[in-house]
Amino acid sequence: MAIALGVAMGVLAQTRSLNPENAPYWGLRAGVGGTAFIENSDEKLFQGKFSTDLRVIRNYTTADNGHWYIEPAISLYYNTWSWDVGVLAETASYIPLSNSFRNFGVGAQVSFGFRAFIKERQSFHVSMGLEPRVGLVCNCHVKYSGASVSGSEYGSDGICNRFDLATVFDIGFNIDNFYVGMHATGGMLNLIKDGGGYTVNLDTVLFSIGYNFSVK
Repeated sequence: MAIALGVAMGVLAQTRSLNPENAPYWGLRAGVGGTAFIENSDEKLFQGKFSTDLRVIRNYTTADNGHWYIEPAISLYYNTWSWDVGVLAETASYIPLSNSFRNFGVGAQVSFGFRAFIKERQSFHVSMGLEPRVGLVCNCHVKYSGASVSGSEYGSDGICNRFDLATVFDIGFNIDNFYVGMHATGGMLNLIKDGGGYTVNLDTVLFSIGYNFSVK
């Protein structure tokens, strides 16, 4: 029995070691979803809109069985949101017909995760990590009756902070070389600078699809 158990464990270990996901691989992820906000005021100033991102990941196994891994990533993101026009109506002299903040930036994510093998070349993944973010462009476009105004919200005349640190949560499946899952980020730093105690954190939830390279 001991010999049979030893042989069985050896076969299992060999099967796991031959699983392609035990080797490092590159991956490309594309996501689409929306933005949301956590504000420390009952009067909500911001409304979430569209969000998308593109990530390049590198997956490294940290144990021989391939379950635990580290996954750094570089991302390009595009987030949009707007002022609540109803709130603006209480203070603004001219009420805009529409308005839109459009934010483009880069992030560097590092996540620690666990995968459960369904069978060879198929696995379930869950991971958490942190992503420092740097905004490159953040323009506000406002349309009034008969006129439109645009301007940057970064710099001395803007209201937005350029830097953020986001928590990252991913859950998904690898099926052969393909990936499908959900990608969520939670901003930890205040979106608004010089807010006088008013804080806004930017969150995103995206549906992601992708492809893994160097998995044979």
